Amino acid sequence: MIGDPFIRYPCIRVSVYWLLTLLQGTLSLVITLRSLGGGALSCVSGDVTLQVFSPEGKGREGIITLLATPEEEAPASVLSWPGEYDLRGIAIRGIGRSEGKQVSYVAVVEGMRFGFLSSPLGSWSEEEIGRLGDLDILAIPAEDPAHVTAILEEVDPRVLIPLPTKDLKSFEAVLHAAGAADAEPQKEVKIKAGGLPADSRVVYVLKPEGK
Repeated sequence: MIGDPFIRYPCIRVSVYWLLTLLQGTLSLVITLRSLGGGALSCVSGDVTLQVFSPEGKGREGIITLLATPEEEAPASVLSWPGEYDLRGIAIRGIGRSEGKQVSYVAVVEGMRFGFLSSPLGSWSEEEIGRLGDLDILAIPAEDPAHVTAILEEVDPRVLIPLPTKDLKSFEAVLHAAGAADAEPQKEVKIKAGGLPADSRVVYVLKPEGK
């Protein structure tokens, strides 16, 4: 009787463990973020795209659309109401504000927690911030440095993406408050699970497509 080779040769078990760990890290999908202008952006993971605060491609195969204001009738792939959702393996929470007339989102993609806050940002209550929870990546309207800073202190994201939803002066003021006054605009940002900064925060400025 041959028996269990993992028991007879423990080194095999160790080697297989490290191989699986390496493969898991290698196979983790890269998330690509691109600006669609203003407060809208796309978040691409494999064959699924989160289209955030933009109706572009609404209802198209492979696109999950997140809207800031509720719609009475919409395809199943279009989310616009507060609530809990699970689409294409992505867990999404819609957070209602202004009596449910404005919706922001938290989405778990490849094990990372993304926060997409809609405009106008305004002042968030403790209860509303509590519904965001801890975030890895936060895309936030760059409208008021005080409002942005208050949220950052609570959710402490590893990656911050300010979005130009107001005027240039407000955008620059938020960048300065975030310690990223000299950040260079980028066409896209690629993020991978396990590749987030551990003890710091990085700020990315996205350049709208076509500019």
